[in-house]
Amino acid sequence: MITNARIAAVLSFVMLVAAPVLMAEQAPTGTYTATTGGTAVGGGGSTSGGSHGHGGTSTGSTAGKTLTMNVASYTTQEELQKLAATQGDPKKFLETLKGFNHGTVMIGSKSYVINAAASAKAGSSSYVVMLSATPFEASGSSRSAKGVAAGYIRLTVDDAGAGTGMLYTSTQVVVSTISGDFTAKGGASTATQLTAVARQ
Repeated sequence: MITNARIAAVLSFVMLVAAPVLMAEQAPTGTYTATTGGTAVGGGGSTSGGSHGHGGTSTGSTAGKTLTMNVASYTTQEELQKLAATQGDPKKFLETLKGFNHGTVMIGSKSYVINAAASAKAGSSSYVVMLSATPFEASGSSRSAKGVAAGYIRLTVDDAGAGTGMLYTSTQVVVSTISGDFTAKGGASTATQLTAVARQ
């Protein structure tokens, strides 16, 4: 079981060269649910939804909780361009990000705004990425984030909307204005597996 600890994950945004988003096949918007699995402490290297945490995995009180993710829309090219204009200034980026709303994430009784969302085809599956300007509280622990930090969720689903995913309480993120994608790059955070993902 994860004990009380503090993390100081600083969200760093790397904006790639602005260009038209490559319009790829997106997963349908709507409501997705998932169940939390094991939680690894401390993010590691680059990931597109896989767990690169360090410090072991806990399945204690963090497991078995339900998440409800209502993806109302995906980030637009105009929004990406506004984010690109804040290149090199993470705090300004975060302020800009907070102005966007693409749905909500419910974790227990807490609600978080989805400030950015992206989706595209990935082989035989699709991915759905959600980025919140507010760090997610670590389920089952009193971890807190300091500094400029944000929450990140990535689902990998089939055509029916079923699959798996990963939730980071806060993480470094690379934002591409070319593909419109948001990729977790690790960082001092909790990384929680999401199982039984389903579109309602």
